[in-house]
Amino acid sequence: MEFSQSAMLAANMHEYQDDYQRLNFITEEEGRAATLLRSELLEKLVATGASSICQGTKLHTGELSPGCRSCTNGRWSCLFINGLCNGRCFYCPTTQDSKSEPTTNNLRFANPQDYIDYVQLFDFTGVSISGGEPLMTYDRTLTYVTKLKKRFGNAIHLWMYTNGMLATEEKIRSLADAGLDEIRFDISADRYVLDKIKFATGRIPWITVEIPAIPEDYQQLRALLPALADAGVNHLNLHQLRCTPHNLNNLTARNYRFSHGPRILSIDSELTALRLLFDAATGRAPAVNYCSYAYKYRFQSRASRLRVAARLADPCEDITEAGFIRRLTLTGSAKQISECTAQINRKGITSGLQLENPGRLNFNISLWPHLDFTGCTLLVSYYTPQLRENASYRGRTLKVPLNRKRTLIAERIGTVNGREIPPEERLLFKTLFLTENHLLIQGEHPELLGTLADIYELERLPDGLHLYQ
Repeated sequence: MEFSQSAMLAANMHEYQDDYQRLNFITEEEGRAATLLRSELLEKLVATGASSICQGTKLHTGELSPGCRSCTNGRWSCLFINGLCNGRCFYCPTTQDSKSEPTTNNLRFANPQDYIDYVQLFDFTGVSISGGEPLMTYDRTLTYVTKLKKRFGNAIHLWMYTNGMLATEEKIRSLADAGLDEIRFDISADRYVLDKIKFATGRIPWITVEIPAIPEDYQQLRALLPALADAGVNHLNLHQLRCTPHNLNNLTARNYRFSHGPRILSIDSELTALRLLFDAATGRAPAVNYCSYAYKYRFQSRASRLRVAARLADPCEDITEAGFIRRLTLTGSAKQISECTAQINRKGITSGLQLENPGRLNFNISLWPHLDFTGCTLLVSYYTPQLRENASYRGRTLKVPLNRKRTLIAERIGTVNGREIPPEERLLFKTLFLTENHLLIQGEHPELLGTLADIYELERLPDGLHLYQ
């Protein structure tokens, strides 16, 4: 959807309904100016030695925290311990008024042992406790921290997000004694006060401040960088503000400029984050990490898909770089398909293909060089792998035992069904998706995709930050 502006517009208009007209979207001229400014900031960051990873979607100075490294490796699980919060942050994307059961990726984990089994099943190396505000259900939070560290010890890096308002020296000490490895304070929720950080200094190994990059607070944040370092903060993580139906009134009241993407995003927030990165790289500050929405949308979503894709893919299918299941199909007369199958068999190849019926042959990409497509129709289908509590009955399912008492459901949902790749598109398809030296599509040049733009995101993760459009 990133490369289909019409699809993004339709999705965004559907989500916001009548409120869509109230949003201050950038003009083409503003988009060009903002893109130029961003390019200049990125060039300056490169000159300082700042790092750009995950295909240019995550930029940082200094080292990433161990938790962020688990995330970039696709081995992080975030447990939302509750849905309650005592903060009143104008940018909060959702309501926070329900104690609710602990959840992750729409899976409920009211029993700590079930969650421990889930962490073990998928071999996570990083686990975080979030909310809501975890300290509003302190006993529950302490129980999960204690049990997780007792089971996994140093095999996982465990951290907690908090606005710090309810933090006390006693609570932080108990969490540290239970084995909490890192604590992440959202100081923007409480006027950027650093007082509560001192409770964690010397007790919890990694101290992080994680906040959205708020444009009007730029000067205050810039001046705060040395104080964060003096307070013992190891890392500053910055996020891009995004607009949701819940926070729309608050964000429009601040006259933010928005850009279309998979979600509606504040371009001024991203530019603020990049400015702060440069300030940190050229002054005294903790290590700073810009966790862009492009990174979250592409890489965190892919990690979720890859966890279950291998369980659901057939031998005649492939898992794409983006984490979707791909099926290639040749259709034709029974004679044509029989000849294709015989051609493969003569080469001693017995795996990677499936004769679905006399006129339909499914195959994976390893067989592409061995097939003659002449006179046949080439189709491609994609499936989204999901892990669910219960089957949606929209696709084939597989039971995934969690323990003796509980089973989860892996399900593949049809996303694109039998999209034809005509002869004139096959070389481009192969170049883009089926070769190691594929054509890299930079964010600024989506036109290189031609007619295959509609399936690009199912195959590859685009490079760079989201376009300003």
